[in-house]
Amino acid sequence: MPPIDRPALTITSYDRDTEAELYAAMLKDPDSAAVVRFNMPFGDFRKFWDLPRGGPWDLPAGRIAEFNSFLRGSVVIVAKRDGTVENVP
Repeated sequence: MPPIDRPALTITSYDRDTEAELYAAMLKDPDSAAVVRFNMPFGDFRKFWDLPRGGPWDLPAGRIAEFNSFLRGSVVIVAKRDGTVENVP
């Protein structure tokens, strides 16, 4: 994830098979530019948040580099605010 100029990056989950959920996830926050998909081992994800809360989760800007170190594979842009939707399996 890139550095940001806000206090936190909001992370939320969505059903990737439902295009409407992609946009709903993005449009909740007027500052969102895109929806991305990433993979991270569950145990590492739990190092950042108390999961019983169910999200959305705020990742403090100062922890983005640490968060990135746990990502596995590529971060994929699946929808952009301009209306572009990537059909990525």
